[in-house]
Amino acid sequence: LREARTVALASQPWRTAAIASAELSLLAAHRDDAAQQQRFAGMAFARLEQHGLADAPGTSGVVHTARGAALGADGRLGEARIALERGLELRPSAHLETLDALLPLIPVVRALGDQARAEALLAEARTIVGECPDPGMFARWLAAVERSFESRPVWRHDGAGELSAAELRVLRLLEAGRSERQIASELYVSFNT
Repeated sequence: LREARTVALASQPWRTAAIASAELSLLAAHRDDAAQQQRFAGMAFARLEQHGLADAPGTSGVVHTARGAALGADGRLGEARIALERGLELRPSAHLETLDALLPLIPVVRALGDQARAEALLAEARTIVGECPDPGMFARWLAAVERSFESRPVWRHDGAGELSAAELRVLRLLEAGRSERQIASELYVSFNT
């Protein structure tokens, strides 16, 4: 992907460069490398916007998905949902493409308090995985999303006036699926803090 991105940047097929950057962002997310996730997602989306491709159907959907996943990891859930929904809308309707867009959307929708939509998306993802002869890593990713439904209550922001902005950010990161260690790292505080 890095080589594809480099070649595409040099020879100017902008869409290819954007898609390679988006895929690198999604890989960084799976490795819990928030800095690289944010960097590559930002580059991918900027490249599409710069060349008027941000709303092009098909493969540009992965760029919106990567951007949404990065926004969600940063605790910007409202923006994340918009980008992830757009990514889902622009993706080809192939099973694995759909799963790749659905799975990061589910925890964001749930964290925003839309339990019914989150459960509908989860049911859709289960159906798709069940129809795939070999869903590969998507089966494991789906299982992780399902476990998060069992282990965490839904958090809703109802104007909890007594919580500080920092406390609200921690809550958003927890609901976005970040571990306590990841949150400490992202907020530049010690794990004990």
